[in-house]
Amino acid sequence: MSGIGTAVLTSARTPVSIPVLHAEAQDGKTILVADAESLAAVKINLPHIGTSYSDIPALLQIRSLAPIEQLSVTRAITLISGTLASLPAHYVSTALRARCSGLRLGEVVGHRAASRLLTFTPESCDVLIGDEYSELPIGDILAATPDPLAHEEQAILLDVVDQTAGQWEGFLELKGTARGSKDAADAGSVPLRNIASARPIGIDRHGLTLICHWFDREPATLRVPFPQPVRDGGEALDAVRFLLMAHQVAASSG
Repeated sequence: MSGIGTAVLTSARTPVSIPVLHAEAQDGKTILVADAESLAAVKINLPHIGTSYSDIPALLQIRSLAPIEQLSVTRAITLISGTLASLPAHYVSTALRARCSGLRLGEVVGHRAASRLLTFTPESCDVLIGDEYSELPIGDILAATPDPLAHEEQAILLDVVDQTAGQWEGFLELKGTARGSKDAADAGSVPLRNIASARPIGIDRHGLTLICHWFDREPATLRVPFPQPVRDGGEALDAVRFLLMAHQVAASSG
């Protein structure tokens, strides 16, 4: 549950939603940060640090955004049901070392006296991509390890966008057809003609995700796999260059 995005929390006590920060501690615990006044709006009263609450049913909604300047590009919405509890005093120092969008939570929170730390125990998880819901086993979510590019995805993606501007349309046109993103609602065979624009909006160890716009159909996301998984940003950039170089060779020989 790391990356660029927004998160809101809804308590079972009220339909009101409030903004929160979410982070993962080294021991795997999920830490939430919210303003005390906002928590009061969802009937969770933590007026003072040290006030104790436990086992409050809640829904955490995380909207994953493409780490580019157009932050309106939503890649997925994750809905996680679970329970909230106030953070034990002895765990505060550990919680402040949790990672939040690649930073230590202590750096993000700073010295805001109105902030309150809570633990969130996930119980079930649904992911919405496009118009399709998928239920994911919570055990798989908790056991998952971050993609090696996750914390540097924005920097890598900005390099890719800068170095490959204007090249993806021709790359896709030459392929003729492709599969939509495996998680996308339009994951079937996608014709790659009449493309108006194509731009990377995601990158991971296995490949790129492109957002494509057509002159004659609705936008769609497409996956462009790497020849083999990469281990870091340098290998990812090399893999992108290899894909485009292979396309240029194929185009010149065709």
